[in-house]
Amino acid sequence: MSICTSSFAAGSLEGRDRVVVGLLIEALDENGYFAQDLAELAELLPEELGISLDDLETALVQLQASRSAGLGAAQSGRVPGAAAQGAA
Repeated sequence: MSICTSSFAAGSLEGRDRVVVGLLIEALDENGYFAQDLAELAELLPEELGISLDDLETALVQLQASRSAGLGAAQSGRVPGAAAQGAA
């Protein structure tokens, strides 16, 4: 289990949400960016998990809202909230 995954395990997420966010964390690249298409990831997951594209989209928002700036950003150089922070 990665440091990032364990920090979410200890956080406010429970049960299914923790599992889905954990899947996304495992899909992050070595720099902490999420480069994979969520629809493609949803198709790759075993059907018995019952994880939908909506579940993945919700989990990605939760991941991006974490305390780690840029974690799960869609592409390098685009850190959620960075523009707002720079304007302050």
